Amino acid sequence: MRHLLVLPLVAFLFACGPSGGSQGHGGPGGMPPAPVGTITVQPKVVLAPFEYTGQTAGSREVEVRARLTEARLNLEYTRVESPATGIASRSQRSEGTLVSGPEVLLTTVTQIDPIWVNFGIPDDERLRLQRETDAGRLVLPTDGRFEVMVRLADGSVYARTGRLAFADIRISGQTGTSDARAELPNPEGRLRPGQFLRVTLNGATRPNAVLIPQRAVLEGPQGKFVYVVDEKSTAQARPVEVGEWAGSDWIITGGLQPGERVIIDGVMRIGPGAPVKVADPAANK
Repeated sequence: MRHLLVLPLVAFLFACGPSGGSQGHGGPGGMPPAPVGTITVQPKVVLAPFEYTGQTAGSREVEVRARLTEARLNLEYTRVESPATGIASRSQRSEGTLVSGPEVLLTTVTQIDPIWVNFGIPDDERLRLQRETDAGRLVLPTDGRFEVMVRLADGSVYARTGRLAFADIRISGQTGTSDARAELPNPEGRLRPGQFLRVTLNGATRPNAVLIPQRAVLEGPQGKFVYVVDEKSTAQARPVEVGEWAGSDWIITGGLQPGERVIIDGVMRIGPGAPVKVADPAANK
């Protein structure tokens, strides 16, 4: 009974093996090439925004105090005025309280138009941007004239844009960041001191950026890689260096050359050296 089972099994293995005319279909064991979709690497200029977490602060903040023993000599000195126009915080003294002089704080007035947004730039990111600038992969605006856009806690974008007003050269030993400050117009008082928000710096560009859809970039033991189609129509793994996001795409900063075909669809059906067939030739144009 065992011999009857072995013979059909052997015949089946020979029928499915790489012998005969079935080997001419291109894949291992006679499997046809896997259909894939590709794009051709074409460097172009893209915007390079930078995003950080910031907190608003008044552009001026002054303490309102009463004057020295001189108030006894001149009655008008008893009228206390703020040296800045803004919003007063809660009163530190109630009516009827004896105010002896300037050592007694009455209130604090904060100027909120324009308003400041303070944020920190991590030192490792600063160094990375400097390297990319020196290599010509990143172009910063002249004299650091970044346009600043802020996004509020609810996800909405503040209607007015501002400018980068200050960037410190010192690195904080506690946070590992350098302080920066943006200044935004705030005539309606929509922004209040102490708010946390997202700060976006616009104005930098990448002159020769390569954009690859996120689904085409894979993670391996040695880092990120993509599959490219070689001259033999086989898939070859190519290690790549990635930068930040540009919409739904990765910005590839190294590893690809203009004109190469990168597989973006069907990557889960292939491996290194697998024969492939471009499903849509128009994607290569």
